[in-house]
Amino acid sequence: LDDYVTAIAWSADNQQVAACDGAGMIQGLNLMTQQTYCLQDADGQSIDALAYSSDGRFLAAGGQNGNVLIWATGGETPDLITRLDHPRTWVDCLAWHPSRAELAFSLGRYAQIWDAQTQDIVTTLSFESSSVLDLAWHPDRDWLAVAGDQGIKIWQDWDEDPVLREMPASSLSVHWSPDGQYLASGNFDRSLLVWPWNQSVPWRMSGFPGKVRQLAWS
Repeated sequence: LDDYVTAIAWSADNQQVAACDGAGMIQGLNLMTQQTYCLQDADGQSIDALAYSSDGRFLAAGGQNGNVLIWATGGETPDLITRLDHPRTWVDCLAWHPSRAELAFSLGRYAQIWDAQTQDIVTTLSFESSSVLDLAWHPDRDWLAVAGDQGIKIWQDWDEDPVLREMPASSLSVHWSPDGQYLASGNFDRSLLVWPWNQSVPWRMSGFPGKVRQLAWS
């Protein structure tokens, strides 16, 4: 790669890996053929988010120039099938639905969901209070958690108001546990919050030396 690495993504079958950098280059490796390939040359604008769909059929990328790029991964090398252009918007969050080919991504103060099968927008959700800082699908339900300033909004129905998990700081990283029973948030105020799904008051862990920007469940 030409610059510092900004994101890495593995396919569900562990046979493909993709990486991108701060100069806009995206490269991939097919582990079965040991073939490397370039999906995009550097253009001076960073790519900041990469994600394979849950079935490994699609790869999505987003970044500084506002484009959301989607490749079909069925061949020896992926084929670009869609480019969604959003000028003057930095796309730095992507998340595929765990069982459908639906991609959620950030658009400033909004989150948009796009269907790779129909090539249509499913819905656009307004976070309102700030830019969207992270996205996470529930592992078993059609729920989307969207993180930003002063908390997390959880949409269970696109036509209904979201459930709000409030906090005094910004949520920088949000993740559901693998069984879907807990929601964790890494925060700007150097804390980690974990909500059991049926409780509105979280467990709080504080004292980290800096803001918590990444989370991972076992």
